[in-house]
Amino acid sequence: MFDRKIPPMLAYSAAEPFDSRDHIFEIKWDGTRCILFLRHGEVCLQNRRLLDITHRYPELVRRLPEAVRAEEAILDGELVVLRSGRPHFPSLQQREHVSDPFKAELLAKELPATYMVFDILLLDGQDCTRRPLLERKEILQRVVTE
Repeated sequence: MFDRKIPPMLAYSAAEPFDSRDHIFEIKWDGTRCILFLRHGEVCLQNRRLLDITHRYPELVRRLPEAVRAEEAILDGELVVLRSGRPHFPSLQQREHVSDPFKAELLAKELPATYMVFDILLLDGQDCTRRPLLERKEILQRVVTE
């Protein structure tokens, strides 16, 4: 599963604000788009350029297997570093360019990352992508804890 590359579906801007029963509207987190692969307690984080960035976020490698009630899952979300409850992109940028494991651990304590999950693509071998988005959101509520 970790050798798979999944490009994330990206948000786009509308020409002007609108209201529609055919759309849902969500917060745009200012962070790094990230696909999470989880299998039997092992984690892989892949960014929008399809690069493995797992080594940059050791705190998430430890925390995410406990937060996802599944043996196998693929989730879509955004990595953020929060400051006073709001995304702080400059802090996240410090995390994005780390290759040294010791430095990654230090930054994990100083600037902990949060994974804001907004979609589920696979759950325990079952492809979820053909299900309606609102149904996938309900699945997320059951599968992912805070």
